[in-house]
Amino acid sequence: MRIPRWIGIGLAMPLVVACSALHAPAAEAATADHSRAQTTITTLLTQQMSDGVRSTTVAGDGSVLGKRYSSWGTAASNGAIFTAPAPGDTGTIATGGRCLTIRTGSDYYYLQDCTGAASQSFMAVAWGTGVKYVDSRGMEVQYWGPPSGTAIALGGAAAGIVFSTFSVDGSRVDPATRTASITGHGVPGQVLVLDDDVQVTVAADSTWTATVRGLNLGVNRVRVEAWTGGNLLGTQYANADIDVTPLTAAATFGTRVTDRATVSGSAETGATVVVRDAGGHELGRTTANGTTGRYSIAIAAPNAPGTVSVSVAQIVGGDETAPILLGIDYGDELDVTSPINDLIVSGGTVGFTGTGAHDAQITVQEQGRPGFLGATTVLANGRWSIAPFAADRNEHTYVVTQTAPGANVTTQTIRINPGAVARADVRQTNLFDGSTFRVGTNTFTGTGTPGGTITLAVTNFASGSVSTTVKTDGTWSVARNLGNGTYVMSITQSAQGSTDSITGITLTPAGAGVKKEFTTTTRDGDRYREGIVTFTGTGDGITNGQQQATVTLRVVVPNGFASVTTRVASDGTWSLTRNMGSGPYTIQFVQVDSSGATTTIGPFTVRAQ
Repeated sequence: MRIPRWIGIGLAMPLVVACSALHAPAAEAATADHSRAQTTITTLLTQQMSDGVRSTTVAGDGSVLGKRYSSWGTAASNGAIFTAPAPGDTGTIATGGRCLTIRTGSDYYYLQDCTGAASQSFMAVAWGTGVKYVDSRGMEVQYWGPPSGTAIALGGAAAGIVFSTFSVDGSRVDPATRTASITGHGVPGQVLVLDDDVQVTVAADSTWTATVRGLNLGVNRVRVEAWTGGNLLGTQYANADIDVTPLTAAATFGTRVTDRATVSGSAETGATVVVRDAGGHELGRTTANGTTGRYSIAIAAPNAPGTVSVSVAQIVGGDETAPILLGIDYGDELDVTSPINDLIVSGGTVGFTGTGAHDAQITVQEQGRPGFLGATTVLANGRWSIAPFAADRNEHTYVVTQTAPGANVTTQTIRINPGAVARADVRQTNLFDGSTFRVGTNTFTGTGTPGGTITLAVTNFASGSVSTTVKTDGTWSVARNLGNGTYVMSITQSAQGSTDSITGITLTPAGAGVKKEFTTTTRDGDRYREGIVTFTGTGDGITNGQQQATVTLRVVVPNGFASVTTRVASDGTWSLTRNMGSGPYTIQFVQVDSSGATTTIGPFTVRAQ
């Protein structure tokens, strides 16, 4: 039997399209070249004839038919889709799970169950813009059906079966308008769809042109699909790139843990570079160097452990390029392993240990109090420890802070002795020593240890004491009747097995005072520093109606110096100041008490140092 000559067919003539590339089925692999992966194509088997276009179809009984159609579109719509070897491969030609098979002793082919037999093996040979298929006998597969049209036959002068794709020949990009004109060839009447947006039909001269708009800066890969009769026959891609300096980005940490992480790299010169977190919130922006395109942005820490994802994009001419995703590892989380939370400590010391981010700084301080109780650095193995410090049996809350590289701050709170009340010494909030009172019931107030007992007692004469309990908020109050006289009081607290007191609280009725001996702290021969000098002493602090005792400093020698007078306070003390030169001076102090009586002490000779 003669081997027919293949007739070359131009790109516009055949209509066969590859829809996908797949690994060959097992049946095909049985006769394939096992030195590399078997590849198949999805295709129509078509042939241009003088009286129309022949397309291979499958009859209801499974036989293959070479039917004639008036146009490529009709032929493609009615033709069967086959999987066949790609150029350079050997394998089966199959459809519907059955394989094209050489009929024994015949030039015809039928669809049979795929067995991997040699009679089902075909070699694909590149031919022009398509592929021709050669069976295991070296015969080229052609249409040459018998009158019944029930098979594909060998021999004859008709053109061979051809696999041919439409083509994308090139693209012309206009960066100013962000458009691209994409051109190619195909089968006349074939419909092409670009990026699900633009549709064109291949012209009669087999060419096509389409304009794609809205291109992005950088890489643009335009998908081109071929459709005929509602069938997707193949997909190719066109590159329509708008050249922009590729954005690069890397994250680094400074030499100190308090330095923020820095995102740096290169971009289009003069571009705006923006860094955002995973939620789209901006972390920082800058302008790339106008000459080198280099940029650097210090970003705020997330204050959370682990790897944090950020995106980096550049804005050129008002348009933002696709972002680069960057993972920044802020290290391991802070974990206090000792003491455990709510540990009961019966006094003594407490130390802290745990794990954290390598090289991070760890500090411990008591909540609400200034200063650190300890500080350390996380070791290379991720562990850290704080030396023990004093801790009593009261409740304490400690804040452990980790400052990891990138100024990433995280904290953990540890409480010991939960519910235990800290002991507080008794304090007054009114009726302090030296105060006056109104005769009758007076309420004393203050603070102390919750649950403690407060006892108010008179110490300058026999009188009963009054007690109360400190409230849970640490405050206390106690009422006591006070008569028309001077009282010296004490306040004692008993709490948590110990006592503390405030003593010597002298109180006088309002309008009264304390009468003390008239004295001065000045002594004969004293020396002073030139300038304002303060003189003090005690005296009659009792008020008699509107009369109140006064103390006057008189300069006896030299003559002619003015005197200085002050009043004696109700607590029986006095104080006055006078400008003193180099001296010497002879001075004396004169008190006129509340009854009008005069008492003089001195003279004293004093001089400058």
